[in-house]
Amino acid sequence: TARTAPRTVPGCGLRNAGNTCWLNATLQCLSHTPILQQLLLADFSGGKQLRGIGGLLRDHVAASVSATGGAIEPRGVLENLSSIAK
Repeated sequence: TARTAPRTVPGCGLRNAGNTCWLNATLQCLSHTPILQQLLLADFSGGKQLRGIGGLLRDHVAASVSATGGAIEPRGVLENLSSIAK
């Protein structure tokens, strides 16, 4: 029997903050990858906390799926881009 692929939660668009179209496209792809979305939105109350890029992606995905329509600016990722890119 074929397994049904997990569904992602639709979110909002991303606002271009200057020259961020490539970053936005990447974030949209990552945010709507079913297994990654489920992992990032899972309850980590058992003591496991995502840090660094994992925490930033979790916050971004949570903001994206909680907004209905419109667009958000991926501010947390943008503000930490220099430390992510190291």
